Amino acid sequence: MTSSGATWQEKYGPQMDLSFTGPLSFSHLPYVRCLEAENENELFDIALLGMPFDTGVTHRPGARFGPHAIRSGSRREFEWAGYSLSWENNPYEQGSRIIDCGDVPVSPFDNVLAIDQMEVAYSTLLNRPVANPPEKSSSLDTWPGFPGTTTKQSRINHGTYFHVAHEEGLISNHSIHAGIRGKLGGLVDLEIDASTGFQLISADDIDNLGIPEIIRHVRTRVGNMPVYLSFDIDVIDPGLAPASHRDTRSGRMDYSRGETYPQRTSRLNFIGADLVEVAPAYDHAEITGIAAASLVHDFLSVMLADEPPKHDRVVLKNEF
Repeated sequence: MTSSGATWQEKYGPQMDLSFTGPLSFSHLPYVRCLEAENENELFDIALLGMPFDTGVTHRPGARFGPHAIRSGSRREFEWAGYSLSWENNPYEQGSRIIDCGDVPVSPFDNVLAIDQMEVAYSTLLNRPVANPPEKSSSLDTWPGFPGTTTKQSRINHGTYFHVAHEEGLISNHSIHAGIRGKLGGLVDLEIDASTGFQLISADDIDNLGIPEIIRHVRTRVGNMPVYLSFDIDVIDPGLAPASHRDTRSGRMDYSRGETYPQRTSRLNFIGADLVEVAPAYDHAEITGIAAASLVHDFLSVMLADEPPKHDRVVLKNEF
């Protein structure tokens, strides 16, 4: 009791979080340790799951802090204030339960153990029923491995995981790499990429053909198949998103283009997405974390949107 005799609840109401207060979860969403047995009955439609792992990179480490940076970049967003003029909706008000499942405690010491932990974490969540049953990169990641690798686990790194997934029969032959501009080992890299079922769209292609034509090509290739989007933060120009393990210069894609892709592809059958390689130690003023958080918001919107935004709303202008 205060000197006035009133409690906080009586005088000020609920203890609400401000953008800079409260436990850190993505956009202040409910935070649940979804992998705990005691929370196995906690149902959701979409879960956000951090994977703090960076021991398989070839250049700058630090992406283990990426999930925290992305959550921090989302602090200004709330469920009740998530309406986007670009999307013309609020993904948190589309009838789906969205929660933050925290991070997988991935081992930083043993890659064999880490790979198993990641697989078990995913299968644990994927095998859980949904809350509301529905009614209706800059570099190639298909390298076969680095010379001298001697174990199965050492072949798996940030540049080979799609190749390994292809070998294990986990992806179809209708995949696409878009925004590629990084240096390669030679034409053999392109041949390997094609052999694993990927078509390549370079950064120059995006400039020359334009986003609408690129999206038309994507839709033609994947059709109604389930689509998983893997977005590498270094596809954005490093001047706008410097916090990446791979500092590839001459990026053609600024953030506005990165935001446009999900909007134009909203009719695809998206089943999931990830955003990788955010390494906040190389950031300035959180600009990469904020951009990444906004992209995650777009991913949620694209998975829940029935139609792409029309952008034909009436705009009122002041007359002077």
